[in-house]
Amino acid sequence: MAEAKLEIRIGEIRIDLEGTSEFVSNHYDKIEKHLETYVKLSKTTGQKQTKSSNVTETKIADVVETQTVQTTVNSSDLPETFGEWLNVIPKDTSDTTKALLAGYYTQLNSENKTFRSRDISSLLKEHSIKLSNTSQFVKQLAKDKKTFQHSKNGNEANYKVSRDTEDALKKMFE
Repeated sequence: MAEAKLEIRIGEIRIDLEGTSEFVSNHYDKIEKHLETYVKLSKTTGQKQTKSSNVTETKIADVVETQTVQTTVNSSDLPETFGEWLNVIPKDTSDTTKALLAGYYTQLNSENKTFRSRDISSLLKEHSIKLSNTSQFVKQLAKDKKTFQHSKNGNEANYKVSRDTEDALKKMFE
């Protein structure tokens, strides 16, 4: 699957999109509807319209199909508290996915950017969600390649969520 990056600059306004070609193309369609507004805003503040060099005189869709860049997840778009995360996801979300969300939330907010089984367990218990054996959920997530072991301190493993899984989790909040 091809990955793409798009940058649009209109005066002080800057729009960056990164992800699969399909993702960038779909989001560009949403942004395109508002481009006139961005131009008007730019003109009212005395700014000139400028475009990124990879976008000038070319249809944006062509750029999206031809450029290849690594996908990154912007965590600033996610809700701030784990309780908000739980309110956004569907009610029928599996316990495995909740464990994965708890791990990812912990990873984003921890100093070393990793999570442990006990971190998931503690976070879910704070929200009245009890898993029978959290370490089994974490092992299954690693087996399914949704997470991977980052390091180990004694008997305790530190995990990280894989990039593809990060993208899938972020889509839950769109």
